[in-house]
Amino acid sequence: MDAMKHAAATAKEKIQNVSAKAEEKMDKGKASATAKTDKVIAHDEAGKQEAKAREHQKEAEAERIKHEKIQSNVAEKHETKADLENRKAAADSAYRAPQTQI
Repeated sequence: MDAMKHAAATAKEKIQNVSAKAEEKMDKGKASATAKTDKVIAHDEAGKQEAKAREHQKEAEAERIKHEKIQSNVAEKHETKADLENRKAAADSAYRAPQTQI
């Protein structure tokens, strides 16, 4: 039973990580498309440089958010596993030391 719960926690983390990576790719794609549009609209070299700088900034932000989500997922998995271990230890303790009341 515990093995299944551990496997479920690990699977949930992996799914959330894939989701975070996909979201990052979407955000980077949006940044790239926006930058290309801004470069076409820009009339001078300074406008093109600003568009490129905004693109890099948005890509860096997407990368940072992805890493935060992955770290959060890892922490959540460890909390879940620790909670399962604590519950198991409490159940074992209660089983080994039953209260004898008649």
